[in-house]
Amino acid sequence: MKKKYKIVFIVLSILLIISVFICYRICKYNEKEVRNKQRKEFLVNLEKKKREGLVRMGERIIITNDDEFLHKKSKAVENFDEKLSVLIDDMIETLHKKEDAVGLAAVQIGILKNVIVIDVGQGVLEIVNPSIVEKKGEQIEYEGCLSYPEIYKKVKRPAYVKVKAYDRNGKEYTIEGEGLLARALCHEIDHLNGIVFLDRAISD
Repeated sequence: MKKKYKIVFIVLSILLIISVFICYRICKYNEKEVRNKQRKEFLVNLEKKKREGLVRMGERIIITNDDEFLHKKSKAVENFDEKLSVLIDDMIETLHKKEDAVGLAAVQIGILKNVIVIDVGQGVLEIVNPSIVEKKGEQIEYEGCLSYPEIYKKVKRPAYVKVKAYDRNGKEYTIEGEGLLARALCHEIDHLNGIVFLDRAISD
């Protein structure tokens, strides 16, 4: 009799172990399915946000070789939102990763928005919807451009400019620039109007 109970106990124990193992495998399978589902949803949402410009992409690809896109006119920014901040942050990173670069316009990375960033060594200027309201004098210097690597031409620019613009938060402000800053402002604002520095180049 005791032997019979012992056998039953052993069988029940084995069945219990099997049941626990099966439950464990089912739970693990369900966890894996949930993780896969969450991962797919995350990737779908990430791609959606990237398309909407809500996720930083870091350094952007600069359009080069006189692509016809560079001659398109950009549009005014109407929404000062997260999407704009992401764009400006990516533009700043792109600019700073290029040696000796002082300015970048959104059109150069394929975005037809009136946005430029400039850094002539005095800190980054985030410039949205700029317009030149005053200019004086003239200067003639060689210019280059990130969209035209290794090409340098003489260009005549104002010696001084005053520009009205907005920051990423939609706050209006004024920039006054002389020398290199004036040149950079004119160069980048030209980009927004579909004008490249070669269009203004003068003979040596």
